Amino acid sequence: MQELIDELNYKRKKFGKIFILSILGVLAYFIILTFLLPFIGHEQMVSREPLLFSFFGIALTTYILSKTEFDSWPIYRIMTLVIAALVFYFSLCLHHITSVILLFYIPVVLMIWMLTDLKTAITATLILLIICYFTPNIADYFLITNSVKHTEDDEILHKLQDYIVVIIVTYFSLLTLYFHNEFNRIEIEIQNFQDSKTEIKKSISSSQSQLYEHEEKNEFAKERAEILYQKIISYFNEEHPFKDPDFSITLLAKKLDTNTTYIYKTLAIFTNKSFRDLVNEYRVNHILNAIEKNEHKVFTIEHIYLEAGFLQQSTFNRVFKKITGLTPSQYIESKTAL
Repeated sequence: MQELIDELNYKRKKFGKIFILSILGVLAYFIILTFLLPFIGHEQMVSREPLLFSFFGIALTTYILSKTEFDSWPIYRIMTLVIAALVFYFSLCLHHITSVILLFYIPVVLMIWMLTDLKTAITATLILLIICYFTPNIADYFLITNSVKHTEDDEILHKLQDYIVVIIVTYFSLLTLYFHNEFNRIEIEIQNFQDSKTEIKKSISSSQSQLYEHEEKNEFAKERAEILYQKIISYFNEEHPFKDPDFSITLLAKKLDTNTTYIYKTLAIFTNKSFRDLVNEYRVNHILNAIEKNEHKVFTIEHIYLEAGFLQQSTFNRVFKKITGLTPSQYIESKTAL
């Protein structure tokens, strides 16, 4: 259970790192344009000062937060509001040149969907659509449109910018959707793990012939469970799926053409372990085997535990000590002393 929570936190931090670096990259791109365009005979389309302020503000804030232990989700919500404000500013400056700039709102909506729920995302979408509709009026009211000049000679440049905007929007949309799917996968696995606790207790206390409740009178139930268990063990021994950090009971069920409930109950009967415990046991055994072969003298211990499927050192240390009774360094020292 704790390993799943650690994995979820790791994925969230990884998403935040990639997302913020991507935002800074986009801001850096537009900042460079503000310096480059005057040299090639074009007017800059966006004021440089807000971009510089946003770049260094986000960079500094991210650096400070990286040194603390704040919950990532509230921070991402704040970042989403900041990004929405930047997109609003871009749209005010450039709406009269190209409407493609409004596509930047798509990743904003996807971020809101990932951080909240579908209902909130739909509400945000409606609000942003209203803002898009009234963008020209707002720009005219604040005289923002008039501060940006452009000529017909800029048409090619504007088309190129449109393509670049589409590429950026597509990248951020796919990035957000990918991690949203990853978060959902882990959260579902956590929920399945919690739901399985009650079922595992019932399975342990019941006879093996009651492995599948809807087949409790079927004389072949035990035999089918044994076959499934052998398939699981064979798959682990031959394919080493545990080395994939994203390996889950859902993936195992798909691979063996069964369902997660059968796997949970089968493991409870034949190993008295959860799926996560079994995976961690195989990962630790893989590491122990590497130490026996003196691979720790060639590679770093970090390389070895990452190669075994662990994502974080804290998780690796805790699981390793739980299984062996020793920390990794203590275990290596004990082997060296022999």
